[in-house]
Amino acid sequence: MPTAAGSRQSRTRRRPALPPPPARPFSAAARTYWCSSMGSPMRLRPQSLVPPLIGEWFASSPVAGADMTVLAFSWPSDGQIAVPPHFLSGAYQADQARAGSSGAHLAWFLDEVKSLRDEAKRQNPRRRVVLLAHSMGNFALAAGVQ
Repeated sequence: MPTAAGSRQSRTRRRPALPPPPARPFSAAARTYWCSSMGSPMRLRPQSLVPPLIGEWFASSPVAGADMTVLAFSWPSDGQIAVPPHFLSGAYQADQARAGSSGAHLAWFLDEVKSLRDEAKRQNPRRRVVLLAHSMGNFALAAGVQ
């Protein structure tokens, strides 16, 4: 008879894992892969709305629910990192203000996403939309849903 730890271990082995992340890690703070995949927020192109390597990474997962379309919203930024002890530097506060000022644009973007979601739900009622805001994105999101 397997122990509790043994049965937990066997359950873990049967669960398919996500594939490894893209070869180039992404970090908005470090302005590496993620930002470069998005292009400049001032000149968004339709193809830049879906970061290709991230979409391919999700699509290659053996977990059926991980195959998804990623839509991203970005705003102008100085691209400065908050470094202690100056967490609220002038550049950070300017980025915070720009994120908040992008609320109307984000509201429009969410209306467009809602139209896409409604169409997808007509095709498959089990479809869903997951909204994720990270770090400074919460300022834009708060302004966009007011």
